[in-house]
Amino acid sequence: MLKLLNNEPYYLQAKYFFGRRGMRCRQSSNLYSAIGIRLFLTFTLTVSLTAPRLAHLQSSQQPTGSSPISEFAALLAGAATEAEQEQLLAAKKDLINSELLSALKTISDPLIQKGDYTRALRITQLSIRLAERIEDRSALARALCDLGAIHSRQNRGAEGLNRLQKCLAIAEETGDKRRKAQALNSIV
Repeated sequence: MLKLLNNEPYYLQAKYFFGRRGMRCRQSSNLYSAIGIRLFLTFTLTVSLTAPRLAHLQSSQQPTGSSPISEFAALLAGAATEAEQEQLLAAKKDLINSELLSALKTISDPLIQKGDYTRALRITQLSIRLAERIEDRSALARALCDLGAIHSRQNRGAEGLNRLQKCLAIAEETGDKRRKAQALNSIV
């Protein structure tokens, strides 16, 4: 960590932050100032090394060109009621497939991470209805597992356990080891 003190950009930042006296504390007996400089330099280095990577990740997550399926998934996710969702689905029957279910999952996952469980719940329930409609058992297991996780996070353990057990049964039936492990992990 002391090598960073000789690095010009960090030296200038630390000098600006702590003043001239703070930079000399490395050689003095003032332990608290030295710890402060080290913490500041560690933070500065961490931010300067991770900021470009985070900017790259954020830019790569935003789609450059939207596909009709992802646009349709966004329309379905934005529908206020189940009746509106059904009207949209009736108008675009050709877009109801497993790719639409993946697009809906892409929308619901960040909502779950943010804690917006009501919107994520509505989208996941739509995914379950669509997976049952197109008879995609692996997508149904994935949606049931997500629904169980949402219920568990909302402190509705009995409902969550029920959904996770259904997911586990379907995963065993289809031989989906990943979904089986996810369901078992969520149950525990």
